[in-house]
Amino acid sequence: MRSAEETRWYAIGRHRFDGPDELDASLLLSLDADAERTSCLSGTDPEAIEKLLVRARNAGVDLSVSLYVDGQEVRIDSDGVIAVRKEA
Repeated sequence: MRSAEETRWYAIGRHRFDGPDELDASLLLSLDADAERTSCLSGTDPEAIEKLLVRARNAGVDLSVSLYVDGQEVRIDSDGVIAVRKEA
């Protein structure tokens, strides 16, 4: 298991849950990923993740969801912060 010092998360963007963009668009824009590559989010349901985070946010619960996008570990939390993980 890695310690907190070995794993660092770097904020790269923000998703506005009350905004017009969908979560997958916010993720791809934050990562500067090629939107034409539909496999980037393969195996994930961004709409379900967004609904879960909105429910947590409305309940006052701090929650984050980690997933792999284009081979990179990405985390989004109930505040909408999009971060990537880097090894120390």
